Amino acid sequence: MLVVSFEECYHARDVLPTIMNVCNLTCMMGSQLHRTDKIFIDGFTMYNAKHPSNNNRGGASVIIRSSLKHNLIKIIETEEFQAVVILITTELGSFNVGAVYTPPKSKLSSQDYIAFFGQLGSSYLIGGDWNAKNPRWGSRITNPKGKALEEAVN
Repeated sequence: MLVVSFEECYHARDVLPTIMNVCNLTCMMGSQLHRTDKIFIDGFTMYNAKHPSNNNRGGASVIIRSSLKHNLIKIIETEEFQAVVILITTELGSFNVGAVYTPPKSKLSSQDYIAFFGQLGSSYLIGGDWNAKNPRWGSRITNPKGKALEEAVN
């Protein structure tokens, strides 16, 4: 059984011990790791996309039980996107899983989102802190990124 957790966190070290006791796979948005930060969790593999400024901000991480068959597909570390995508292979087939963080001030168009989703293949599960506000997913307001993301997923 695959138990997945999607977590928005602001200090990866604070939430990992609890999450990893019950999950095989955790996707974290806003992991806020420096380039030199190394986190080791016995029995798990951790993939990180860090903000290019190397400050404690943004970032995304995917942590998977090492015994699960998987491959790293992509790490994106730009001002606009920080993302990690892995391929998981199970007896039922293969699919991509990823974590994404887009900083509040990044300016993304629907074409930027479409290009990103186009890299993910036909079967994927993506969790993210998109900083894209839209009533369609529970926000009270719509911001430009929310409008662009909605256009991209329609």
